[in-house]
Amino acid sequence: MSQFECEETCMTDERVTVVGGGLAGCECACQLADRGVRVLLREMRPEASSPAHRTSGLAELVCSNSLKSTRIDSAAGLLKEELRRMGSVLLDCAERAAVPAGGALAVDRDLFSRHVEEAIASRPGIEVVRGEVTSIPDGPCVIAAGRRFPRPSSISLVETPFRFSTRRRPSWTHPPSTGPLSSPSRVTERGTRAIT
Repeated sequence: MSQFECEETCMTDERVTVVGGGLAGCECACQLADRGVRVLLREMRPEASSPAHRTSGLAELVCSNSLKSTRIDSAAGLLKEELRRMGSVLLDCAERAAVPAGGALAVDRDLFSRHVEEAIASRPGIEVVRGEVTSIPDGPCVIAAGRRFPRPSSISLVETPFRFSTRRRPSWTHPPSTGPLSSPSRVTERGTRAIT
């Protein structure tokens, strides 16, 4: 079994909802679709927006058009090389939309967004639905949304399974009392994360 194939517990027949059409959400949707997983990509714009957004395009860069250094001896450059070797779709889009920026990768924002839109549209396994998401969707989902997504304090109780894994590493790598999900979440006996 390759590193990208799911274990028997992986729900490959179900569609995965990815909430957020930014950089992380678009990369996630492409990677899942390239591995045969059907994806529902949810993006709030143009129905809802933020003061920073000016278009309804996917993966819109709102702060800076620079993706930082390309030098392999810098953290940002090393990360780009790792992403390149792992087949990052958005890094390829960024490199095709590059503008002169010395030793950095800077992009034409509009061209970059168009390249990402084309990458999403070219994958028949991805369905894009526009409109604000106000609660965590049923079924397998990835939350790759920004500040407008409801915070855990506004959700009374949510249980989400974390059954996606590979055979090479456990699906839960931190003891329940430590690690990133220990507060405000708790781990239940069934292996779900409960946000209170």
